[in-house]
Amino acid sequence: MKLYLVCGLPASGKTTFCNVAKEMGYPVVSMGELSRGLWDLLYNPTKTLNEFANKMRESVGVDYCARLIRTYINSNFGDSPIIFIDGVRSQHEVNYFKTHFSDVVVIKIKSNLFLREKRFCHRSDRENTEEYFIRRNDDEQKWGYGNIGADKILNNLYGLDTFKRSSRIYIEISENKPPSYEEEVEKVKKLIYDFFKTNPILIGKFTGW
Repeated sequence: MKLYLVCGLPASGKTTFCNVAKEMGYPVVSMGELSRGLWDLLYNPTKTLNEFANKMRESVGVDYCARLIRTYINSNFGDSPIIFIDGVRSQHEVNYFKTHFSDVVVIKIKSNLFLREKRFCHRSDRENTEEYFIRRNDDEQKWGYGNIGADKILNNLYGLDTFKRSSRIYIEISENKPPSYEEEVEKVKKLIYDFFKTNPILIGKFTGW
């Protein structure tokens, strides 16, 4: 079984990438949703989801979520040759998966703080305040996101359509299903050009990224 471990800070594009994989027919398991489900089951109104996650890491172990995911995979996707895991948050979790699965690829989705905060605060499916974004971002840095060693880095800087196309191209090439590569690259270039043409004020935001 081959695992693609997808990591990235809040609103970097992890779930968007995994949704592309899902549209292509690959199974996706979300570590965040599993943790949220466990929080609902053991709900303590005095603790937020991130406080709950911190407590679980302290009391059960820093790789507690990876252990739960492994059990879930074995029970539900035992025959699947490829699975995408959305939301790996530390090298401890990566190490656990590499110990128990023979083929593991780590993908890091990167975007800058300005864009991530903008995306986060426009979400409608969960708490989306600037204060909560900062707290989430700080927590995930503390959990060890910065120490994760990636096999592949994908940048999400030029708009949703461009990132979806880039994600699809990467997955197709990785799984030896070559797309019409030159045609797709030209489409991505045009999307980037159109993005900056309609958002010229953003050009300065990318300096140094």
